[in-house]
Amino acid sequence: MLDTQPASAEDLFALGNAFSAREEFQDAFVCFDRVRVLRPFDARVYNNLGATLARLNRLPEAVVRYREASVLDPNNADIHHNLGCALEQLHRLQEAVVCYRRAAELNPQADVSYNNMANSLHALGLFDEAHEAYRHAIRISPDNTVYYRNFVQSKRLTVDDPCFIMMEQLLQRAQTLSLESQAQLHFAYGQALADVGRDAAAFEHFLQANALKRPSVPYNEAMTFHLFENLPKLLTADLLKAKRGMGDPTDAPIFIVGMPRSGSTLIEQILASHPQVFGAGECPEFARALASRTVRSSGEAGKIDIEALDGLSAEQLAPLGADYLQRILTGVHDGREYSRIADKYPFNFIYIGLIHLALPNARFIHSRRTPVETCLSNFSRLFHDVPFSYDLGELGRYYRAYDALMTHWQQVLPEGVMIDVQYEELVTDLEPTVRRMLKHCGLEWDERCLAFHDTQRQVITASATQVRQPLFRSSLERWRPSRQVLQPLLDGLGPELSMIASQDYQVGEADPAPDDKIELYQPNLSVDKAQRAALMGQKPGVIWMTGFSGAGKSTLANLLEVRLAEQGRHTYLIDGDNLRGRLSRDLGFSDSDRSENIRRAAEVARLMVDAGLIVIVALISPLQADRQLAREVLGDDEFIEVFVDVPLEVAEARDPKGLYKKARAGQLKRFTGIDSPYEAPLHADLVVDAHRSGPEIGVGAVLDLMARRGLLETR
Repeated sequence: MLDTQPASAEDLFALGNAFSAREEFQDAFVCFDRVRVLRPFDARVYNNLGATLARLNRLPEAVVRYREASVLDPNNADIHHNLGCALEQLHRLQEAVVCYRRAAELNPQADVSYNNMANSLHALGLFDEAHEAYRHAIRISPDNTVYYRNFVQSKRLTVDDPCFIMMEQLLQRAQTLSLESQAQLHFAYGQALADVGRDAAAFEHFLQANALKRPSVPYNEAMTFHLFENLPKLLTADLLKAKRGMGDPTDAPIFIVGMPRSGSTLIEQILASHPQVFGAGECPEFARALASRTVRSSGEAGKIDIEALDGLSAEQLAPLGADYLQRILTGVHDGREYSRIADKYPFNFIYIGLIHLALPNARFIHSRRTPVETCLSNFSRLFHDVPFSYDLGELGRYYRAYDALMTHWQQVLPEGVMIDVQYEELVTDLEPTVRRMLKHCGLEWDERCLAFHDTQRQVITASATQVRQPLFRSSLERWRPSRQVLQPLLDGLGPELSMIASQDYQVGEADPAPDDKIELYQPNLSVDKAQRAALMGQKPGVIWMTGFSGAGKSTLANLLEVRLAEQGRHTYLIDGDNLRGRLSRDLGFSDSDRSENIRRAAEVARLMVDAGLIVIVALISPLQADRQLAREVLGDDEFIEVFVDVPLEVAEARDPKGLYKKARAGQLKRFTGIDSPYEAPLHADLVVDAHRSGPEIGVGAVLDLMARRGLLETR
């Protein structure tokens, strides 16, 4: 602490900066606060006070000081940026965006402001604005690999996207970057590759990223396991029964606990779609409240001694519960009244016993996902608070220790306090699972919980994009590397947990299947694909036609089917009308829904090819990555991509269904070519100029190519 009074305000200011540099923030605060009295109109002082308060985790006070600084120096970009940071940490994201935007206006080269603004916009669900802000940050600082990682977690890039190409170029000189930047780059590029279906290559980059990151992450496995093993000895069934009812009586908190990447964000989004539930996000407030009330030295009356829990009293437990509740209520900013608050900090699973004692009427939802899926999802992400996820062996062992601790809590908690929600069941059986969750939390049924993807709220986790989309069963499928690569993880999980994984999904072999997806068990069929094709006397395959609406795809496809029928070929035509009218009627026209529509079309086409048919697909299919995925699902030898090429103005002039007119009038949103992009094929197998040549010429060209590829051979 300060021993002497410096002679002047300038000396105090310099001393405060020195304390800050040594991370002695309480002493720095005292210095800056004294300077504030001496220099009440110096914006620098208020800015430094705000920064010091932020480091002391006194964020509401920091916001006040930053605002005072911005009044004194309204054109200082750094002050607006710092205010945005404090507001973002308080989850006041709309206000944070305003500050970051102002900082970027004042300093157009403020790449960090653009990145932080993008993060906040992403959490608010304003994805288009977020993507533009990420691109701004990357243009300003193209070597900052953090920006690429943030961007690819918000948007699926195509292989011809400038940022995808820039990452590839950066990889060529990765050794010139710091180890941390290299790790960020490999995580980013791995995600980008996974998004275009190149899963095997993606996993190689995830392996490199984790190997680079692990040495810099402090993680004491022995200490962690010691804690997990001791908690069941301290918080026994007898202790919980003896101390039951001593805590704060509120029934407001709902704790969503489990491993990261197990589906907890989805559960929170569903609950927060109920008008009586506020989704608070990940709040480590119970751990902070507990730390502030835990004995650190002898003689601290009224505090909790973790080693002597038998002596717990209502005078200790009730204030602990009330302290947590007060802390978490500071995050409710919208002025509405809620009867429940959902806290999805996953690591609250460690404190379940103590939480139950401090808040006996709180409810727990344990979010579960199959072990290998959970672990691989963690391994493919970079987190700031998951130190055990950068080594497959450590990850597996941590999961096993977590599972053992959760088994203990399930055995000692009273009936009705905690339920398990399996992610796979939530996806495949949504409504019954949601009804069970609401009943467990004492909430009436509300249909809005089924339309959770339409709920407008901020989501500050890695799953912010996914929870704003409808559920697809495809989300259960994750490509896996070979068993040899996975062996450290499987060993860490142990035979029982590994068995759970292998019962649900089959671990891939060294060479992944053509569609780079997990192979479900396939029985030996008596009639195979080759025999079906022989019965039909033809070689099966897919003619995939892509192009603008109005390009003439359907005309070409119909005529092609007629010509093939005249030759005695067995065919089927898939187009937007028959696909979206039935199989994809649940989908909209967002990028993710369009991608899912193409995935379904490709899988249906694959089944028809297995049946021996020649399949003609006529879909706009605007994204290169989706068409590439379709090619990989079907295989190069059975896939012909036909680009039906006309200028946009020609397609719009044709407008057979009046869709362009509606799009121009704003009645039809996200229409390809108007307010949603079309990525023309770079390497189509055939380009048909449907503007200058008629359908007969186009069909003739397709038939010629089919003949050269062997698709018109008689078997």
